[in-house]
Amino acid sequence: MFNAETISTTLYIVIAVAVFVLLVWLRLTRAKRAGKYGEANIKLRLSGLPEAEYTVFDDIMIPNASGTGTTQIDHVVVSPYGIFVIETKNYQGWIYGSEHAEKWTQNIYGNKHELFNPLLQNDTHIRALRKLLSAHKYLPFISIVTFPAKADVRVDATEGQVVYWSQLVHNIKNYHERHGPHGRFYSCSNYPRCKFTLNID
Repeated sequence: MFNAETISTTLYIVIAVAVFVLLVWLRLTRAKRAGKYGEANIKLRLSGLPEAEYTVFDDIMIPNASGTGTTQIDHVVVSPYGIFVIETKNYQGWIYGSEHAEKWTQNIYGNKHELFNPLLQNDTHIRALRKLLSAHKYLPFISIVTFPAKADVRVDATEGQVVYWSQLVHNIKNYHERHGPHGRFYSCSNYPRCKFTLNID
């Protein structure tokens, strides 16, 4: 028969094991949960874009460019000004690297970790989208990687953009040139109801 001391010891062991398993699970899923929070934050920000001009797709899965598998894209914003392909990161600390380097570095109080260059990651997304949207090849693809304010990002980029979450929507709205099958043009904001256009090609 079990006495009170045996039951108490067994209960203690069960609780200790349960706490240990929970801590391990939280540690293993921390990056995934942080990523999902970041994507949800950006989804909310992008929902404020005018629906008449911007169509937002979140967390999409499409065939990769080689056709051998699939690739997941955090956010795609389709507009007359271009197709914005957004990779969301929820990192902290110093983030530094070069635009074309394979790896970037995250430095948190002297603890350094390598991460795959998200601009290169986004390039694979854009190649897949170009193949999928070949009928709309006149639209430019704009690569954007976005970080929260808790990260100190020190990356110079010329071919893609690296911005903070708070800057994302503003940067998207900074694109004013419309693109059509016959080239680039400016128009008034309620085009096509407003018929004024100015060709710039």
